[in-house]
Amino acid sequence: MLLPNVLFDKNSGDINVTLKLVDVETARITTSISKDDTVNRVRDINTKLFDYLVELYRKDTGEVSNGFVQQRLEKGVGSLKIETNPIGATVIFDNRQHGVTPLQVDDVEEGHHAIILSYEGYERLQKGVVIVADSVITISEVLTKRKGHLQIITEPIGCEVYLDDEYKGNSPLNLQYLDLGSYFLKISHEGFQEEVSKISVQWNKTEIIKRNLSAEPASVAFYSVPKGATVYVDGKSVGKTTNAGLVVNIPDGQHNIQMKLKGYSPVSKTASLSPGDNTSIELQLIKLPDGVSENPNVGWVSVNGWPEDCNVSLAGELLSLPIKYFELHNGRYSLKATKDGYLNQNVSFNVKAQKLTETQFQLKPVDREKSKTRAWLFPGLGHYYAEKPAKGLMWTALEIASLYGAYYFYNDYQNKLSTYDNAHSNYLNSSTHDEIESNKVLYQDAYDKKNISLASLGTMSGIAITVWIWNVFDLNNSIPYVLPFPKGSQFEIGVNEKGELETQIKF
Repeated sequence: MLLPNVLFDKNSGDINVTLKLVDVETARITTSISKDDTVNRVRDINTKLFDYLVELYRKDTGEVSNGFVQQRLEKGVGSLKIETNPIGATVIFDNRQHGVTPLQVDDVEEGHHAIILSYEGYERLQKGVVIVADSVITISEVLTKRKGHLQIITEPIGCEVYLDDEYKGNSPLNLQYLDLGSYFLKISHEGFQEEVSKISVQWNKTEIIKRNLSAEPASVAFYSVPKGATVYVDGKSVGKTTNAGLVVNIPDGQHNIQMKLKGYSPVSKTASLSPGDNTSIELQLIKLPDGVSENPNVGWVSVNGWPEDCNVSLAGELLSLPIKYFELHNGRYSLKATKDGYLNQNVSFNVKAQKLTETQFQLKPVDREKSKTRAWLFPGLGHYYAEKPAKGLMWTALEIASLYGAYYFYNDYQNKLSTYDNAHSNYLNSSTHDEIESNKVLYQDAYDKKNISLASLGTMSGIAITVWIWNVFDLNNSIPYVLPFPKGSQFEIGVNEKGELETQIKF
């Protein structure tokens, strides 16, 4: 009778095996062995036990390994052929990587073995296989793709759900066993704005997607009579009307619409809009009498001036004369009047609430003689005086550049002249033939350079003079000839209280 005793430490893998043969008639131990060893796995103990049994048998019988025992010691080998769909799966055989499928492993010891098949994006497959001696064992496996899941919740419910433009159903929706990776998720519902986003499906995980769709805005075209009214929606300005209308997208619901235009009484209405509406709203404004405003903080200004076709800039607007009852908030203002051929004029005035302020101006023609005098003093000064700053800057810059060039070449000429004088003196003082020839070359070179520098100086000086004169002619042609007083003006000549002759022009 065999009495086995096996001790195994799972942490270190150490084992102690004691095998005893007992005579059942006498109850005495006839043969025994004790072995210490180390294994990686529990099932490896079976392989060790077979070897220990053979050793116990030999010890008890005193026989050499032969017959049945010899056959048991000499294990057979076989082959393993592995195929997968898809091909290219990594094969791990008995914890060692052997390559990728399709694969055949030869000279495999008969018995139980472990196989792991791994492929990117597919679930890992583990299985056991029994190898039979002198045989080819074929394994054919279809790998399963890794999958993930989506749960889609929307407000409102019943939204159409698309993945990569493929309709999947209506929300709320559970999508099971989806291929891993990224998708474009589109959610749509009539009367609501469509939403598109990029999502990711992960392995063995349910991704919860929540979306709240915004209602489709209403498209409203606003018109006013007259045009140019500012449109307010719920107190917020959205633009001004034109002949083609003012088209604005507005959320559904009830809104207060108001239109305002300077000089007209504001007009309001309430509009109820549904999602996706396409509608128009037209309101007619009633003109207020001159000097009347619903705003208690505004007043008016009327402006007369000469020339009547000049440009008037007031409160950020470009106006034409005459200006009648121009509405402004109470405060201090300044208008600027400009016209080619005249000196610009600024006029300051105060506007009082609910009061009319009247003011006037008369532009003075540009004094042509004064402009020319300044132009002769230095290029550009006449243009500045004649209210032509851009041209004045151009002529000033040209003259400064040409004067700098003349100054540069003047200094260069002085240096070249000094070099020439030295070369000429050395040439005249030469005593030998070689000195004469050498100094002659230097003298000729200095002479040529002096003349070139002198020519450059003359050219640049001529340019400076030309610019100086040309700026006067340009100024003269830039100032238009204008009347010094308005058409229809009346002259009055008389003697004032001081006994002086006085002339007045009425227009």
